[in-house]
Amino acid sequence: MRFTVAPPERLRSQAELAEVHVVGPGERVEPATVTRVGDLLIVDRPGTGSARLRCPWPVPGFGTPVVATCSLAEHAVDAEPHRLAIELARGLVGVAREQVAAARRANVLLPPKILEELGRAWGSFVQAACGDSEAEGVDPAEAAERSIVAACSVADSVAAARADRRLSLLKRQSSHPPASLAIRAGQGTDPRERLPAALFGPFRTAAIPAGWASIEPVRGHRNWTALDAALDRCEAVGAAPAVGPLLDFSPGGLPDWLAEYRGSPGNLESLCADFVETVIGRITGRVRTIEVCGAANIGGALGLDEPTRLGLVARTVQVARGVDEENRLFLRIARPFGDYLARGEHRLAPLQFADALSRAGVGLDGVTLELAIGFESVGTPPRTLAGYERLLAGWSKLGVPLRISLAVPAIPPKSGVESSDWRAGGSPEKQAEWIRHHLPLFFATDPVVEVEWALARDSGPGKAPERLNGGGLLAADGARRPALGQFAEFARQFAVDPDAGTHLDIAVMDDETEELGEPPTWAGDAYDG
Repeated sequence: MRFTVAPPERLRSQAELAEVHVVGPGERVEPATVTRVGDLLIVDRPGTGSARLRCPWPVPGFGTPVVATCSLAEHAVDAEPHRLAIELARGLVGVAREQVAAARRANVLLPPKILEELGRAWGSFVQAACGDSEAEGVDPAEAAERSIVAACSVADSVAAARADRRLSLLKRQSSHPPASLAIRAGQGTDPRERLPAALFGPFRTAAIPAGWASIEPVRGHRNWTALDAALDRCEAVGAAPAVGPLLDFSPGGLPDWLAEYRGSPGNLESLCADFVETVIGRITGRVRTIEVCGAANIGGALGLDEPTRLGLVARTVQVARGVDEENRLFLRIARPFGDYLARGEHRLAPLQFADALSRAGVGLDGVTLELAIGFESVGTPPRTLAGYERLLAGWSKLGVPLRISLAVPAIPPKSGVESSDWRAGGSPEKQAEWIRHHLPLFFATDPVVEVEWALARDSGPGKAPERLNGGGLLAADGARRPALGQFAEFARQFAVDPDAGTHLDIAVMDDETEELGEPPTWAGDAYDG
């Protein structure tokens, strides 16, 4: 597949090209080689048939989100290349029209300005795709850019309207918020630093890391001090603890000494099962929510292949279920958009990985989706609000409760290339704005049961850096960032009293009952913004 890139300065850097990937039938990200030759973007893939292209694209007012074309046919050797900006506009206009139709089916009242903006998106697309640029004085690339901006505006506005309506209905029908808020502690040994008292206003759940590498760095020498102290801290402040992931398959997440067993799956499985059984036995009665495994869909630790990781996760979840049937066992999925499949090193998409475990009947209760937005090397490139809504719509089909783990940096990226838009973070103010704009969507989406902020406090000089350092609600010196105020304000709006720690009663305004409606289903484009 070949695309003409206009303006030609787009998609020049290796970092941008690395984010370009192809989505084939069944919403599967396919391996592909992406090269730039002059103004041509050439995508080589082993698959056949139609496919869609996803790529980062600067959109005024939206930063540089990953957006997608609609399905496009492969090229004959002598065919004209696709015009990338026009095909992105075509895809985004289709998404916007679908969003509006879904909102109408759900009886969501849309302001006239949204429909007017949809008309502008369509009109600009028609100009770009069908207009005679010489006769009409229309630059197709500029018309396509106008269409992209308008389509993104429509889709985001509709997604926000749907979330607001659902929250409004839930507030009227229940005296409890639809999901809880959680804060993830850092890796430090002092629980007062990991779980500062300042955080236990809006947050009623404390997520406590308990990775094998930190508990047993030397074989046979397990140190429970940090875990026990954190649980004591939760009891002291009245917070519900959630623990895990116990087995972290990201690079460095498992003990180094375990490497000698990677060629012996049976022994490795026994060691993992023993550790999981020991931890859960130790915390039973104090903890109900446990993430057994994390990042197993991507791997990296020990260089284990995909079938080995899948079998290892299934076995350890079974063991965890056998220790205490009352525990809620979750699997943490990293990079749930599945863009890592483009490297050709994995066969299962994130949803397929989780679905395989769910169907196996091993006792899995739910899934945590990790969205670390804007973090270089370990994070997920930003999407539009509609992109996240569509991701959640796809995962809702799994039929299990979802936890959402969010992180956005409050410091500039190390590369020094900082977006002027707030959607990828980069400053305390941008981090707070991201939360204000996105949190209602995640909070309102069924079947989300908990929304977690992935780091309480940054680590300072002389301390081991946190994986998502820079994303804390507290700076390394303990100073509160504006994002903490956004969570407190959100908690007040949705009937959680951050001072008393109790749910407020909400009076029903009238006897009218309304249907909340089903989450939107997106034919063919379930994961794109």
